[in-house]
Amino acid sequence: MTNPTPWAPLYADAITRAATVHKLDPLLVLAIADQESHGGCILDGGRWSWSPARLYRYEPGFWDRYMGPSSKTWPQYRPPGEHPAVVEAWKRRVSASWGILQVMFLTAVQHGFAGRPEELLDPMLSAWFGALHLRHHLDHPNSGGTKGEIADALAGYNTGRDRDDWTTYDDEVLARHARIRAYADTGADPFKGA
Repeated sequence: MTNPTPWAPLYADAITRAATVHKLDPLLVLAIADQESHGGCILDGGRWSWSPARLYRYEPGFWDRYMGPSSKTWPQYRPPGEHPAVVEAWKRRVSASWGILQVMFLTAVQHGFAGRPEELLDPMLSAWFGALHLRHHLDHPNSGGTKGEIADALAGYNTGRDRDDWTTYDDEVLARHARIRAYADTGADPFKGA
């Protein structure tokens, strides 16, 4: 059986440390990282190669919903000017998900992060705040969710909302987790590479 996450050795320490501290299965956190960014790698012609672009994703819907001109949410993160280029650059920093677990900057801020958005590219920070966010959703599910229910927590991790029929995120992560677990059950370590 082939390791489904051959890029994982790059982030073994970050993922296992964050998972352990937040009392999560490291293989589940690894599955989220695989779903979100493939560890910043892409499969090209049967080989994994580094693709830093996978570690950043602008979320324009987030800006429109929570940060737009009519929104009163997060006034301290409004653009520092009105010039369209300044506004656009600011939107792309503040309304983006970062790092191996694709943590939204403002999600990290809600959990105590006080740095600049780009700092979430650090695997330790991304893993830490991603695992903390998942733990939060496990312990405090959205309305309609069940405490400790992984699928509900994954839906909250992804959308910040309840598990809906329109999202398959939780199913996709759980399928990745099952593949990684099956690989580990053969006695192999998914954090050690191929």
